[in-house]
Amino acid sequence: MRSLRLILVAAAVTFLAHAAQSEEAQTADAGSSAATVQGARIGISGYPVPRFASLKTNQVNLREGPGLDTPIRWTYVREDLPVEIIAEHEHWRRVRDFEGTTGWVHRQMLSLTRTGYVMGKEAAPIREKPDDSSVIVAYASPGVIGRVRACDGTHCLFSVRGYTGYIPQSDLFGVYANETFE
Repeated sequence: MRSLRLILVAAAVTFLAHAAQSEEAQTADAGSSAATVQGARIGISGYPVPRFASLKTNQVNLREGPGLDTPIRWTYVREDLPVEIIAEHEHWRRVRDFEGTTGWVHRQMLSLTRTGYVMGKEAAPIREKPDDSSVIVAYASPGVIGRVRACDGTHCLFSVRGYTGYIPQSDLFGVYANETFE
């Protein structure tokens, strides 16, 4: 019973530990490890648009337009939240979050670390292998954010608070349907 409680507590954690990375590796202008999305174009940064990134800090302003002189629409307070970059303008990236909210974020506030936000109304199983009949090692509650390490088109290798396993790709915002990467 105690181990089940530990698993449930760990799965409910919404932040994952951040590995130390260089400033260069943290900038979302660098290429994603993901395969190019069908229909993607190359943005001003030289990388595909659309693509996924994550918020670099616990305080990121979402603006109505690209520039410091435009009003702040929203302030995100959730480091590692995945966002989809849907447009680029100079040093600004137009992003969309898991709720469909869009706005502009400065590129320095974005990281290329791939993360996933667990969607749905029920906890998603994290399994030992990328197979729906594999042993469940933990459950990730809706709203949990974890690190996405690889995807095979149906499952993603997902890590959160010391637990690593495979989660159905369709349960995550932060990866495209059928996207594959290592």
